[in-house]
Order: sequence, then structure tokens, then C-alpha cells
Amino acid sequence: MNQRTRRNRLIKLALLGVGLGLLLFHLPGLRSKFLATLSGTERLILDLVEIGFVALVIAALLSPLEALGWWAGWYGDRVKTSQAPGTVEDAVAADTPISRYIVYLDGIGQSEYTYSPEAEAFLQQLGAALPNMVLIRGIMPYSVLNRSLTSDRPLSWFWRLVNWLRAKRSLGILGVLINIRNVLVVAVSADGRYGPIYNQGMAQLIYNSLIDHGYRPGSRTPITLLGFSGGGEMSMGAAPLLKQVLDAPIDIISMAGVFCGHNNILRLEHIYHLVGDKDPVERLGPILFPKRWKLMFLSYWNRAKQRGGVTFISLGPVGHQTPGGVLDPHQTLPDGRTHLQQTLDWVVGILQERLPVDRPITSAKPSTYSLALQGAFNHPEHYPIQQTVDLNHYRPIAPWMGRLILPTLEQRQTLNGVWFEVYYAEAEYAHLVGQVVELGWQADPTVAAYGKAVTRDLHFSADAEYSLRQGKIVPERLNGWRLVDPLESLAGARPTDNMIVMLNGTVMVQSSTQANGNVIPRLLIAQDPAEITGRFYAIVQFIAPEQDTTPDAADGQLYRVRHFNLATRQFDGLEETVWLPQVIPNKNGLRPSSHQNLEQSPCNATGWYIYGAKNHRGQFVVQALAPRHLFSLQPDRDVVGKKPAIDYLKQESWSVDGVKGTISSVMLRTRTTDSEAVQEGDRLLLSHVYGGIGGKMREPAAQGRFTSGILPMGSLKWCANR
Repeated sequence: MNQRTRRNRLIKLALLGVGLGLLLFHLPGLRSKFLATLSGTERLILDLVEIGFVALVIAALLSPLEALGWWAGWYGDRVKTSQAPGTVEDAVAADTPISRYIVYLDGIGQSEYTYSPEAEAFLQQLGAALPNMVLIRGIMPYSVLNRSLTSDRPLSWFWRLVNWLRAKRSLGILGVLINIRNVLVVAVSADGRYGPIYNQGMAQLIYNSLIDHGYRPGSRTPITLLGFSGGGEMSMGAAPLLKQVLDAPIDIISMAGVFCGHNNILRLEHIYHLVGDKDPVERLGPILFPKRWKLMFLSYWNRAKQRGGVTFISLGPVGHQTPGGVLDPHQTLPDGRTHLQQTLDWVVGILQERLPVDRPITSAKPSTYSLALQGAFNHPEHYPIQQTVDLNHYRPIAPWMGRLILPTLEQRQTLNGVWFEVYYAEAEYAHLVGQVVELGWQADPTVAAYGKAVTRDLHFSADAEYSLRQGKIVPERLNGWRLVDPLESLAGARPTDNMIVMLNGTVMVQSSTQANGNVIPRLLIAQDPAEITGRFYAIVQFIAPEQDTTPDAADGQLYRVRHFNLATRQFDGLEETVWLPQVIPNKNGLRPSSHQNLEQSPCNATGWYIYGAKNHRGQFVVQALAPRHLFSLQPDRDVVGKKPAIDYLKQESWSVDGVKGTISSVMLRTRTTDSEAVQEGDRLLLSHVYGGIGGKMREPAAQGRFTSGILPMGSLKWCANR
């Protein structure tokens, strides 16, 4: 049993003991017998304790009153004009683009718009470290009217007295009265009955603060709620409502936050939970609030954890409040930093997207990707950027082709997109080939709506980490990044920058001025780039392998091919040799394809599409190939009727007898009135539904009697190489 588990059990036992003690104390006869044993002074103390307990109960019952009054409109329109919207810690320069708004919500010790000395020091240093972000402070999160305890209240004189007394060293313990009062408000926010009302009021207050300090709804400028202690619950309650109104990226940084876990936080970008190992207050949250129990696996909090929407950050041997708390400016850690400096480093790192990796995730198994990279022909640098082909026999795959390069976090602050190394360009822009240019999105409402819908913070879930340890490829370079758009997602999909793509649709060419004054081209697109293999393609028949005396002879095979002749519509065109690399075995020791006896394949009669580029020796390297017959718009077989189509899918499509090395296409139609054939120009949805390797050298997934997979939409039996 670890230390945290033992502490949680002790807290539960203590709470149970207090409850049983109070119950037994008020049993008939037991109280009078106990009081008879006490002196007059002891009875007075006990009476004061009981009065305090009754007062606490009354205060708890009245704690929702302010929120209910705000909801009912008891305070009128005066509230809208009298409430202070908060202040900005450090004003952002007029010519500085604002990259983020931060709203600080203090802990349960707050009684005024100012904070404790350690919190003031934290906010001062945080504002100085983030000159391009607006840091809003001075909000009273324990009042939907944003009223401090010491002003504009019937009991403000009492709270001013408490503030004065707790400033005295000998009477500082009286500050617990403020803590108790604000804890009751936290309980209101967490309550299933009054919480929605209170949280809406808090969201309204934060919304007013953001608008007052220049936030523009619809701008999609990110917002971070920074909550300390009880401010964590206020952040959790208000953030989903703010998200609904502003439709902006919103995340939460919880510093030793205590929260209930039943607010709908699934739509938020992310939650960072910073907590010290010696924090007894934060530990109460997972105990007191059932929605945070592991048993409640369908609660919003637990579902967010399962999806990777919560990052837990341990602050080490740190407590809750000063002394020894997360904002303590005096106590130091083993690395020499104060508790305050460590918390500041984490918060600044998160906001500047420099979240340190707590522990590196290493793959326990080699991936097929890492094995494939052992072949030089699988590296972009194997193919010169500047190259030409005979356009009478080869065609470029697209008018624009190149390699995506993921920007660094520093470059990302000013670059709106990714880098693009141009491999091929339209004739007018042929001078850009070989240059690294910017690639971004066109200013179009449809494009903006698409980007808004798919741009997300990216944080690995437990499933993603497990996949990485199993040798699968996940975008580990993007882990922890905020607001990853489709271009960054594609550029960072692999561990290295070797994603070759073509640009779809219209490409606009502009100029972009860098921070250093350099002017470079900028390409703007309106559609997602598409991953491609190779740069050029041709239609050929394979004639025979040839002897290879080059240094790469062991890694592939030279083949003589004959090109398709457009004039005669026959394979009587140019003969030349191309190089087919030998596919490297995957992590299961199997080669997904082979070039052996390629010229004897039944598919060779109608030819092959070959895709590739020239290597440094000027050889055309076949990086991919596909049987031409597969792309024919006329099917080999037409199955008409619902029952025959289902029978084909269930039985014939799975038959393997006599089909090895062949290929076929089948049209399934439920009615005779359906379209007879696909027409040129039609847009179809292509679904690759199965790709298992069977036979004598079958892959592990096909070792058993039953193999998982999806019924094919139509049987595609690839020839060659299976």
C-alpha cells in the first residue's frame, strides 16, 4: 500500500469517527451524564463549540442564497454595472498580437480582490513571463456578484475584523473562518441542485471580465482558467458554459485544485492538474466527491481521464498552502528551486507549449516503420529534388508535390501552418522547386469552419501510450501540443519529417515576411494535402529481371519494362530498366510483397501503374505499383439482387481456392435499375476493409481458425506478391 492510499484511508476513518462521535454524544442521557463531569469553564467552551457548529449549519443552509438571488433577479440591473470585472496584471503592448487570455481564480483563503503575498508574487512573475498574453486577476470566485467579503455586505465589518485579526501572528488561526465560508461556496458549486445556477453566475462573471479586457467572441483566441485550490472547482464549473457561449479553445490549469468531477469537461481542450505529494487538502477531492471515485467510470471526470484529457503533474514533496505549499517562495526543492518557482515553471511551460515530458515513452518492440527505415530507398534524401523524366512516358502525380516539415515550438509562435519542401510545382513556379516555403490555409469561410471543427489539443491517452510501447506509430512529436490543425497533424504523424504529399485543389502563391526580415514564398491551400508515394507514374509491362551490378543489387532487382503506347494503345512503347527495391520484412518477419516472377503474373497482361522517382544514379525506383485492371470502371462480374449480393459477401468473397495471384472486381447491385457502371468523374468512397496475409507464411493475426476483420465491400484480391 503506497503513502497516498494510506493517507486516503486515514482521512476516511477520521471522518467516520467524527460522525459517530457526534451521533453518540447526542443520544438521550449520554449528554447530561457527560456535562455533569465538566467544570464551568469546560461547559462554556463546549457551549461555544456547539454554537459554532449550529452557526456553521445555518451558514451552510444560507450559502446558496446569493446565487439563488442572482438567478431570481433580486439584485436588479445594478449588479451589471457595479461589479468589478477584474484587472490585468501587465498590460499587453498595443502592437502585440494577443495569443491567449488567462483568468486566475484564487483559493479559499481569498476575502478581497487582492491576494496573499505569495499569490501576488506568483501573478507578478507570471505576467512578466508572458508578455503576449492577457492575465486577468482580481475576480472573487466565491461570489457570483463578484463582491469581496470586506465590502458591500451586511457582515463586511465582521470580515474586516477577521482579516485584521488573522494578520496578527497569535490570532492567525482565525483566518480559518474565511476558509470555512468559502469552502461552503465551493460546496454550492459542487452541489447537484444549486451548482448549475452558481456555475452559470461564475461563467457570466468571467465572460464579463474577458469582454471588458478586449476579448472578441468568435476570434477563437484560446482561454485558460488558472485555478488554485477551491478555484479549481470554480474553473471546472464555469469552463463548459464558457465553451458553449464563446466556442473558443478553453483549458484549465489546476494548482492543487479541489473539485467534484461531475461537470461536463469533455468538450474542453485539456486539464492540467498540478499537485504536491504532501498535499492533504487536494486528496479530499477524490474521497468526498463520488464522481471522482474509480467506481464511477462513466462520470465526466473519469471519462476525460480515459480519453487522455487530463495530465497529472507531480510537484514532488510539496504541500497545499504556505508554508510548504505550491506557492511558497521560501522553501526549496532538492534541485534548488523554491516551491513557487517550480509551480511558475510548470505553468509558464504549459502556456508556452513547452510542457516538459515527465517520463519518456519508449517502444518495447520494434515497429515495422523503424525496420523499413533500414532501407536507404525509404528515405527522402535517396531521391534528388531536382530531377526530370521523359514526359512522353511518365506523368507527374500532381501539379504540386513536396515534403511536409513540422515547425519547432518556437517557429510555431509566428508560423501559421507548416514548412513545405517543394519537389514539383506548376510550370509558372518551377523556380520554387528545392525551396522550403510556408504552407498554410486560404482565408475562406468554409476552410475556416473546417479548421475550427478539427483543430484540437493533442495529449496521449493511456491507449496511445500503450500503442507506442507495442511498436505502433503514433504522433509522439505532437504530444502535448495545443490547437493542432490538420496540416500539423499530417506533418507530425511520423517520427521524422518524411511525409510526401501532393497539394489538392487551387494553390495560391504569396510572399511572407519572417521575423528576421527575410521574405519567403507562402503557399495557401483550401483542401487537405494527400499522402503520396513517388512523384511520377507510368503504365508498363514487366518483361524480365536483369542482372544488377550496382552497389544496391542486394536490396532490390533491376527489371526491364515496356511502356504503354498512347498512339497504338498497346504495350509496344519504350523499353527501359527500372529498379524494384526488396521490401524489408515487417516486425513479424514477413515481407508484405515481393517482386519475384512479376512478369508471370496474370495482371501483367493489362499492365501496371508504377509510381516512384529517380535515385542519385538516375534509375527510376518503383516505390509503389498497382495492377491497371483494378482501376477499370467495368467490373469483371455483375451480381444483381439483395440475396445474391449478401451470399457473395458471406461466402464467395472469402473463398481462396484457385484465386492466388489473381485479381477481380465485382459490382453488387440490389436492383436491376441501379446504375450499370461507374462513370468517369464520379466520386467514390474507397474503403480498405481487409489486408491479412494468409497461406504458409501467414501473419500472427491469421494463425488461428478465426481471423478478425470486416466483410469486404467487394472482393479485391490483389495479385502479385501475396
